[in-house]
Amino acid sequence: ANSPKRRRYTDPYSGIAYTNLFDIMLDSVDSAVKSLGLPKIPVVVSEIGWPTSGDPGEVAANLENARVFNQRLIEHLRRGWNKVPVYIFALFDEDQKTGAAVEKHWGLLFGNGSRK
Repeated sequence: ANSPKRRRYTDPYSGIAYTNLFDIMLDSVDSAVKSLGLPKIPVVVSEIGWPTSGDPGEVAANLENARVFNQRLIEHLRRGWNKVPVYIFALFDEDQKTGAAVEKHWGLLFGNGSRK
C-alpha cells in the first residue's frame, strides 16, 4: 500500500524540518524551558493515542486510523529523534465512562480485555 505524502514544516528560526506534530510539541517544551534559563528537564508523554470509535459524524475515530496512528508513533519512536518515555492511552476501553462516545474508545483492547 502506498503511504500518503507527509507534509513538512520547517521552523523559520531553527531551520529544523518537521514531519509531525509530536516532535514540534516536544521541541517547543524544550525551547520554552531553555528560554526561561532552566536546566533541561525530563519529559514524559503520559497520554497519547487515537480513538477507535465515537459518535456519528466523528468519522476519524475508527479502528484503522487508531492502528495507523499507533503504528507510526511506535516506528517514529524507534528511530529515536526525541527519546522520551511514551505511554499509549489506554490499554482498555472505558465502557462506563460518561460524556461523548469517543471518550470511551481509546483502548487498545475492548473493555472486556478482548482484542479489537
